[in-house]
Amino acid sequence: MAVYQSNSNSSNSNNINFDKITIEEFRNLYIQNLKGSFYKNDAVKKSYFIEGTVCSEIERQKHGASFKIQSDEGNLLNVYVPKRAGLQSSLELGNKITLYGLFNIYENNIANQLDFIEFKASRILDSTTSESKKEAILFSLNEMGFLDKPKKELSFDNKDFLKLMVVSSKDGSASAEIANCLKNTDFFEVSMHYIDTYKSSDMVEMFQTLDKNNYYDAILITGIDSSQKRLFEEIDVLEAIIECSTPIITAMGRCIADEVADIVEEGPLSAARMLLYQYKESKFEQQESSKVMNEHNSNLFITLNKEKEDLEHKISLMFNDKVSLSSKIKNQQRIILLLSAFSFIFLLILILK
Repeated sequence: MAVYQSNSNSSNSNNINFDKITIEEFRNLYIQNLKGSFYKNDAVKKSYFIEGTVCSEIERQKHGASFKIQSDEGNLLNVYVPKRAGLQSSLELGNKITLYGLFNIYENNIANQLDFIEFKASRILDSTTSESKKEAILFSLNEMGFLDKPKKELSFDNKDFLKLMVVSSKDGSASAEIANCLKNTDFFEVSMHYIDTYKSSDMVEMFQTLDKNNYYDAILITGIDSSQKRLFEEIDVLEAIIECSTPIITAMGRCIADEVADIVEEGPLSAARMLLYQYKESKFEQQESSKVMNEHNSNLFITLNKEKEDLEHKISLMFNDKVSLSSKIKNQQRIILLLSAFSFIFLLILILK
């Protein structure tokens, strides 16, 4: 048997260590102790955590819910989850769940053996959508053309500050972690919105409101507990995320919403660091662009000044050539006049003779 350590966001399950048992291991334990000592065996009385996929319809009763889970090897186990265990809304057919509890044996029906072994869960630690269900949802979104839309990018240009909306569960600490990480810069204005619903229609309305008039520069979804995380696997919520004109960042662990988000990060701190990095990179690029522009303007001034000097030199040469040509013409005109005068005098002498 293995030891399980919970890292769930839920405040009820932080830092819990206990033994893990598979359906197959419990079946072996059951068979080995079937004769006489089964109900006295301390291993049977212990609490365990167990994993499986919900493979039957959920029978919801007044005080709890009953269903079957299936292991990866194909073995089945009856499960009962009382209402006090919480997270009832996360129970759905096809979901992979992690439960904590103990085995409940019906002695009067011992002849029917394994059909009457039941795992009574005192806590639901996690519930995630199965790969087959995820593929079906993504197929539907693709058929509707939602997955072909280009991803939106964060923009830091021409902004005095970036308005960031953080969406998280009410009991989570993600919002505080992000605000603390970004507080050293005055560029980020962080707002919080805590989810207080389990209805997908309310989530759709929330996204439409946050996206209205493009007031926020980015919406970050993080710190979502497992009971509300399933909301981000509903088609209408995924459609609302895709339709947002505001860039959407998801940082809540593996979730179908990652497939339609514009940016995906592992958790709140990695998302905050990503924002800081992109901001600094954008600022550096702006400074470099300004530096290049100044250098370009300086080079352009030098080039224009040199061209001006060359042009002045050429004009000066042209002027000098013009003066020289004018002087030559005047000299030639004087010679012609002198020659004309000599010719006239010579002609006059000939006539007088």
